[in-house]
Amino acid sequence: MINKLFDIEIHITEAYAIPVARMVLAILVAILLYFMYRFVRRTGAKLLRVDKGDMYEKKLGIILKYFWIFSSLFIIVYGLELHEFSILSWAVTEFDLTWDITKEGFRVFKVGSIILGLIIIQMARLLDLLLTRLLENNIKARKKNRIGGRRQITEEEVKRKTNLTIQYTVYGVAIMLLLNIFNLDTTIIPDSGTEDKPGFSLNLSDLVQIMVIILLARLVISVLINIFLRGVYRNKAVDPGRQYSFNQLLSYFIYIVAVLFAFRSLGYNMTIIFGGFAALLVGIGIGLQQTFNDFFSGIILLFERSVEVGNILEVEDEEYGEVEKIGLRTSILRDRDNIMKIIPNSVIVNGTITNLSHMDNKSRFHIELGVAYDTDLKLLEKLMFEVVSQHEDVLPYPQPQVLFNSISASTFNIRLYFWTTRIMSIRSMKSEIRWELINLCRINDIEVAYEQFDIRFRNKIMADTNDQKGIQITPISPDRDFSHLKQETEDKNEEENEDEKENDDQRV
Repeated sequence: MINKLFDIEIHITEAYAIPVARMVLAILVAILLYFMYRFVRRTGAKLLRVDKGDMYEKKLGIILKYFWIFSSLFIIVYGLELHEFSILSWAVTEFDLTWDITKEGFRVFKVGSIILGLIIIQMARLLDLLLTRLLENNIKARKKNRIGGRRQITEEEVKRKTNLTIQYTVYGVAIMLLLNIFNLDTTIIPDSGTEDKPGFSLNLSDLVQIMVIILLARLVISVLINIFLRGVYRNKAVDPGRQYSFNQLLSYFIYIVAVLFAFRSLGYNMTIIFGGFAALLVGIGIGLQQTFNDFFSGIILLFERSVEVGNILEVEDEEYGEVEKIGLRTSILRDRDNIMKIIPNSVIVNGTITNLSHMDNKSRFHIELGVAYDTDLKLLEKLMFEVVSQHEDVLPYPQPQVLFNSISASTFNIRLYFWTTRIMSIRSMKSEIRWELINLCRINDIEVAYEQFDIRFRNKIMADTNDQKGIQITPISPDRDFSHLKQETEDKNEEENEDEKENDDQRV
């Protein structure tokens, strides 16, 4: 009975009939796809770690819904044997049109191909969402474990660049499939060669294929650097400068492999390409010697690591810059005024560059102070140590030093040496120390001296101070009264002592 029922055919037209068995099977598969859609929607939300009502959850539901609808239509159309149906062919036949749709230039779109194209678009959207969300979750999970040091790129920048790469890659693959399904591939550069000597040709699909290969290379680099290598760097305690060097070299290697693979996938002879590149490099190298010098200097910097990202370089006298990027031809330094300086790599490799943070990130600086001959140098030394010990950015070890540098015509020149990691802001740091040191010198009656001259008069009349007509000589630098500073310090100390006494009484 059932076998006879399945053998029945429903005749739509004289030339077209639908077997009942095929129709029932198509409906059953569509129902099965519905249950799969419901299951994937629930498990997909858990896999992507999205909350109910979240933007990603809504987007996932919409994509899966359309994917189920188009997949069901595809199964039903194939079950009813309508996948070869073409609206254009039907219109030509039905309305007796004189179009020759077999001629080159006509694109006959069949129903099955159209639905398959819609399915491919939904698959691209689904892959885009899945890969983007999974990579974001991995980056967030590793965010807490990143090693210390200056971050070269923010988490938002990593996610944004990775998301764009995923989108371009997935949709690039979808475009390749659609070009093949709808037979839309066109020739951009026709082959002008002969049978004995084939020429060069380029199709639209070739361009898309090259783009997809480069994007895949970029995606591989992003995944390796931001997910796999980050854990290795953390476990091995690799400093940020070495991370940057290795990441750059890895990126260059993967891009070179991707370019070679792209040429090979297009069917070109790699021997001819290598020979052409060699001849091209020789010709270019003669005219662009300095550019090639900078290029290979950049490779040397990345391998040798004498200068790394994050290092502080002295580019001019007392002018420092932090290395932001080491490129193939130039390096970028950010100075203390937030101005980017672009320096050719050959200047760094071949010149004498002062790297203040090559081995570690601390450096020694000094402040010189000239005081009068009658200054109590032990008191001055004590005050200098007091100032630097109270400054939060002065390192306690190595310890600061106070050295007697020289004796000039009017001053004793004393130098205060200290260590710090605030290399880029050393000017403001020195200013803070000088302000405090001058204030303490005034409180303790220490004269910060300057150039002075003793004038002696050999004429007794002019030098006679009892004579009313004599010249009144006023000291060049009259003593200034800084007693108010001393009084303020004493009052402050008294208040602190009273507060301590009150606290002691409260404890008792």
